[in-house]
Parts: sequence; structure tokens; C-alpha cells
Amino acid sequence: MASFNIIEVSGQAYLKVWEERHYILKLALWPLIAKIIFFAAVMGLGLENNVLRQTIVLLPAYFFEGWFLVLLVRFVFFKERLDGVAEAKVLLEERGRDMFAGILFYVLIKMAQNALLAPLLETEQQAQSVGQDIPDPSLLTMMAALSFFLLVIWLFKMAFLYIPVAAGIPVGRYLRIFPGLSGSLSLIGAWLMCYIPFLLVGVMILEVFSPGLWLEGNALVFFVFTVRFLVELAASSVITVCFALILQEILFGKPKSK
Repeated sequence: MASFNIIEVSGQAYLKVWEERHYILKLALWPLIAKIIFFAAVMGLGLENNVLRQTIVLLPAYFFEGWFLVLLVRFVFFKERLDGVAEAKVLLEERGRDMFAGILFYVLIKMAQNALLAPLLETEQQAQSVGQDIPDPSLLTMMAALSFFLLVIWLFKMAFLYIPVAAGIPVGRYLRIFPGLSGSLSLIGAWLMCYIPFLLVGVMILEVFSPGLWLEGNALVFFVFTVRFLVELAASSVITVCFALILQEILFGKPKSK
């Protein structure tokens, strides 16, 4: 398995996103607006607690998110921009095919994540509504939980398949670069470096503004989810750039400093 410096590459991702913040903000506006509009539809339909039906309503927003993140991948690998000429000479047909495949992979991954999350949330809601005490887990239950935990770790790298696909890198090659649990663990380390700061910012925003807004009911839910969308979109931007830089470094070496 190819190695990389987690701290160094995550720092490079933050720096690149900051340097291109004006361009990225213009792109991010579209998925953010789409997510807010379609989540308003989710609330209007009363689907806040139904993850599977939420997924169907939010499907157009996922396509916007995929489009945004795929553009970031193309920018990292090929210096392609919507507001300028691509520096790398990539055939238009090949570029369009890779971009469409990357977006499609992203949407399918989001649908799969929600499909896996739905039963867990439903079980938790049923347990809370019944109010029964949770019995002590048996050895078999603990072994099953450990197996599921290891499976989730192994599958972690699958959540970012849209990155190599958008860059025209075969999926098989990507999986060979990050094999088994060790490959996922290295990516989890980089993911935590990129995600935790945004998570803390989101928590602080909710702690500071929620009590003073005197919101309740649907208004409070809408505010909380809007903050969540902002945090997730910002974190996804840095994470996508970070993982694209990791792939680029492993496959082509570190870019030469100017």
C-alpha cells in the first residue's frame, strides 16, 4: 500500500481550497440552494424521519453535489475550471464521460449510505418509543457488532469512489492502492483531519445562535439542517480535494513547488 503524510496532505487541501475560495464558493452556491429547496420539500411532505423517502426527494440535490465535487476533482488533477480554459489537453468526450460517471457514482453512493442508515435509525426510534431497557449484549451479538464495525471500516474507501472515477482512474487500481483495512484506516485519518474542524464550527454555530433565535418546531429544524448542509458541503470540499491530492501524489508524485 502506498503511504502518504496525513498532516501534510490535509494541510495542502485546506490551502488549495482557501486559495481558490472565490471560484469554489461560486460553484458551491448551486448545491447549497438545491439542498435547501429540496429539504424544504421534505419538511412540507412531513418526511423528516423517513430517510428512504427523503433520499428520493433529495435526489436532484445529490446530483448538484456530485457535479460540484467532481469539478473539484477535475480541477486538482487537470486544472480544469468552468471560468477558464483547461491547462491539460483532455478530449471533451472523455472529460464528459468521466464527469458523468463520477456524478453517477456519487449519487449511487449517497443512496447506498442512506439505505444502510435507514434501518439503524428506525430501530433506534422504535426502541425510544417503546422505552424498553436494552438487554446486556451476548457474546454472539458482540462478535456480530465487531464484524459489522470492521466491515464499515473496510467499506469506508468505497464512499469516495467518485474521485478516481471522475479523474479517469480505474476503480480496480484505486482499490489496489488502498487495500484491505489498512487502506481504509489511512483514509480515515485524512478524513478526520479535514472533517473534525468543520464539525466543531457547526456545533459552535448552533450553540451560539440557536438559543438567541427563539426558534421552535419546523423553523428550528430547518435552521439546524441548514447549518448542517453548510458544514457538510464545506467539509466535503476539503475532503474531496484532500483525497484527490493523495491519489495524485501516489500516482504521479508530489507536484513541483513553483
